[in-house]
Amino acid sequence: MRLVAATNRDLRTEVNLGKFRADLYFRLAVVTIRMPPLRQRPEDIPALVDEILASLHASPAQVEPLRDPAFLARLRHAVWSGNVRELRNYLERCIVLGPGQAEPETGEAGGDGFVVDPAAPYAAERVRALADFERRYFAGLLRLHDGKVARAADAAGIDRAYLYRLLRRHRIEP
Repeated sequence: MRLVAATNRDLRTEVNLGKFRADLYFRLAVVTIRMPPLRQRPEDIPALVDEILASLHASPAQVEPLRDPAFLARLRHAVWSGNVRELRNYLERCIVLGPGQAEPETGEAGGDGFVVDPAAPYAAERVRALADFERRYFAGLLRLHDGKVARAADAAGIDRAYLYRLLRRHRIEP
């Protein structure tokens, strides 16, 4: 028998704190594969969307708007705190209600959108949080200034060329 188990907790720490049985941990922890959260690998979203839509057996008319590049770009900027399960639920909701009826949580509205993974190393979480902040800040800044990069750079107090570099880094179209 093979058993595959997944968790978002650090079971080794849980064992040390006495919150998880040590004998069970050592039976389960034969091979450990660390998978970063979906928000840290937005490049995987198009392939996941294709796989999920195929498993949902949606009609071509329902699938077409969900494979639109603009729609996929919105998905790549969402928080996805529930990871692939949340993405699957959202796509299923889009099939039932239509893609314009329900929007994924982008972190810009509805709570502060700040999600921390305490099981991850500090440096990695700091880099991820800063990148998430920059992505949301610059997207909002461009919306505020109607996509005019020069005006947005002036308002942010940074050089226009530097803003262009940041936009390219975060794959934000002006």
